[in-house]
Amino acid sequence: PQRDSEVGIFQQYLNADVKLEPYSNMNTWVANGWDVPGILNWMLAKGIMAFNTKNLFKPPDSVIPAFIEFIRRMGYRHVLRSLEHDQTITVGASSNFKLQWKNAGVAVSHYGHLVALKFSKANGPEYIAKGLEANFLPGDSLHTQVVTLPNYLSAGHYTVNVGVIEPNTRDAEVKMAITGRDSKGWYPVSTIEVINSAPVFSPLKFPSVGIY
Repeated sequence: PQRDSEVGIFQQYLNADVKLEPYSNMNTWVANGWDVPGILNWMLAKGIMAFNTKNLFKPPDSVIPAFIEFIRRMGYRHVLRSLEHDQTITVGASSNFKLQWKNAGVAVSHYGHLVALKFSKANGPEYIAKGLEANFLPGDSLHTQVVTLPNYLSAGHYTVNVGVIEPNTRDAEVKMAITGRDSKGWYPVSTIEVINSAPVFSPLKFPSVGIY
């Protein structure tokens, strides 16, 4: 503990990834009678993001349950617990979307990914609303995203998809720790009725013109 305080390791996971390469490997730990679950829990307490197993692909049988639990909790794991919003939204007007998140891991993402909401309609237009950075601390957090839909969205029934995206490409490349991920990485979690009272214009059509 004293050495931890000297290097400030307790809070390092807030600023950068914590990657640990422990002495030897778990075979040696078990052979020496060391407290393997205690060692793994110590690393979790430091917000570990990555762990070098030193080519040990299968730990000793006696510590496999503890190692599986360690792997399950290591890093960050975005869990969307709930999404609340109005049943309808009018284009051009602002509306609040409340997202309850849980980071079920022990680390924080430092990769600049953003929370995003995608409004999609079968055979229709779609819109992606970018939100805040997905750098949630371990535990629960509430995020309210204010969305204003553009006028080009036609009225109708839309699916509300949640994703964690790369901000430049807008690709939903981060897999969240919930079910329902579609082929493009988005999670359809709700529906909403979009209201657009503006007239819909059809493309102009001109009579054919002969060439003389």
